[in-house]
Amino acid sequence: MMKLSALALCAALANGDQGTKEDMEAAGPERCYYPPLGPMAAEPHTEWCDNVYDKETCANDGGLGCTWGVKPTLEEAAAQQKVHLAQLAARHKTEAEAAQKLGTTFVKCETTKGPLDIEVHHSWAPTGAAHFLDMVNDGFYTDIALFRSVPQFVVQFGIPDTATTAGDEALRSKYAGHHNAILDDPSVGNAVARGVLCYAGGGANTRSSQLFFAYADQPHLGKQPWEVPFGKLRDKASLAVLDSFHQGYGDTVDQAALEEQGNAYIARDFPLIDFVRRCVVTGSSVNGDADDENSREDEDDANSRQEL
Repeated sequence: MMKLSALALCAALANGDQGTKEDMEAAGPERCYYPPLGPMAAEPHTEWCDNVYDKETCANDGGLGCTWGVKPTLEEAAAQQKVHLAQLAARHKTEAEAAQKLGTTFVKCETTKGPLDIEVHHSWAPTGAAHFLDMVNDGFYTDIALFRSVPQFVVQFGIPDTATTAGDEALRSKYAGHHNAILDDPSVGNAVARGVLCYAGGGANTRSSQLFFAYADQPHLGKQPWEVPFGKLRDKASLAVLDSFHQGYGDTVDQAALEEQGNAYIARDFPLIDFVRRCVVTGSSVNGDADDENSREDEDDANSRQEL
């Protein structure tokens, strides 16, 4: 029987063919696999990354959860997952305790249709709010496609490009994909109303980098802990920008293709899609006392009117 090359072996493994012991030894111990992290995993697991056959490709697909190395055993995976979940739980507790003191943080996201001014309410979803602000401060939301824009429903975003700061391997590996998911926040009863910002989760403990704004009230959403609101648009101007996003493509973008090909896929096949260009923190408010760019501009306008 002819030996498989390392690349051919990895392809065989990705297709579920474990090969022979001789083949595996010839290819070496390191391959591309999914690490056993992420709070959504009910059982510890280690699986081969499909269609990823070499170290360079594996590194470029880091945002999808692939890592290169010696795949751990199930026992090792269980130990790694236990440590990871303990770290997430500790962070979750700390953020919940700090939420009331933090109040509201203000974020401005520049888009292809104008600025979105956002109120992030820490008490609504402490872990979700903190995670979003971490991503904003790290520059994750740079040139991010608003890839799912469904009239009277939601506009969704959060898949990083492969050729921008947001697509940098370190940021993708840190934030994108279910393996970077955070623990759920319990609902405090806030409805998913028009202009509200939530994570686009897909089940318990699956919130990572994808978010959505609601185009209209969505009474059927927000009941599950992975889709509780954590922010909202601040003013009518921001709502007008929200309404101006292109909605003609609906839900037709292939998310897997966007993850693999980046914004080049959008530019080629969906040229009218809008983008978030960048997001920055502009200020904060504790007990209703706002200190941010918008409030200072409003105060300056009021003073100017008094002088006149």
